[in-house]
Amino acid sequence: MAEPAKIDANDWTYWASALNGEFIEDLIQRSQPQSGFYRDRSKRAVAIWRDETGTLLCSVTDGYCPRHADEIDELFGFVLRTPITRELFMHIKDGGAWPEDVQMPERGAATRGFGDNSQSLPPHELLAAQINDMIDEAGKWLESIGGKVASQEHADKAANFAGAFGELEKEADKYRKNEKEPHDKAAKAVQTKWLPVIELADEKKTWLKKEFEKFALAEKHRRQEEAKRIAEENRKAAEEAARLAAEMAPFGMDAPTAPVIEEPAPVKNVAAGTRGTRVALKTRVDYVVTDLPAFSAHLAAFENPPPEFMEACRKIANRLGSAGANPPGVEKRVTEFAA
Repeated sequence: MAEPAKIDANDWTYWASALNGEFIEDLIQRSQPQSGFYRDRSKRAVAIWRDETGTLLCSVTDGYCPRHADEIDELFGFVLRTPITRELFMHIKDGGAWPEDVQMPERGAATRGFGDNSQSLPPHELLAAQINDMIDEAGKWLESIGGKVASQEHADKAANFAGAFGELEKEADKYRKNEKEPHDKAAKAVQTKWLPVIELADEKKTWLKKEFEKFALAEKHRRQEEAKRIAEENRKAAEEAARLAAEMAPFGMDAPTAPVIEEPAPVKNVAAGTRGTRVALKTRVDYVVTDLPAFSAHLAAFENPPPEFMEACRKIANRLGSAGANPPGVEKRVTEFAA
């Protein structure tokens, strides 16, 4: 029977390589926890090592600490790809923060030039000051790393700053909603009380205007027809006078005077009302699309198509694409963004 492999209590090979981003799969596959310093998903710092007898030991900076080999083995499975330095482990053990942690500005502490008076600031000014403090901190941190996120640690810190701003945003929005709520309730009560009255008056106003409109359109038509009739009678009278003059001219006789017919009055707009507010016919001009393909092609041919047209097309394309359609002229593009 083969002798069991001797365990070196001072073997930190896996951890040292992992710190450099090199994970020795052969050591992982032995199903034996490897000595080193790590962090787990709950942001605890973890130390795993063996004593001189080869006994597996473990230390964590928070919560339950595994004592049995199978528990330590299970924990190692969660932390084996997240090694940390011994110095960082000791820093966390002593109560320090992780490098990517972002400290929220303390409420009521001296804030952005306000000194001790910050405690008396109204909530919106205090939160604005806290946000500006956070902006300063984020700016200094970004400058300290050369102005560019270049590692997972940097990415974690940037994401945590974004999360902190998000928390301040939610807090500010909570204050806004709470402050706005009584005004919303009061506005709703006013609307509930007065809108039915206003709508009733508007409905009846429209009703009577429609009755006036029927009369006004008929009256306008009557006036137009009357003007046509008078104009036609004038034309005929003038023609008759000219004919008689032509017949009597060879005999030296004066032509009879053409009868005087009233000139047609200009057709005035129909209006009504004696209470100060006049109601009259108005003209509205509408442009109706009668050939959609032609009109759409016309707009699309512009060097800079109207923004409203482009936005409408974008929305329709997104809706059709999301439904699984594949309309012509539409290309699916996938964009990745931070959220």
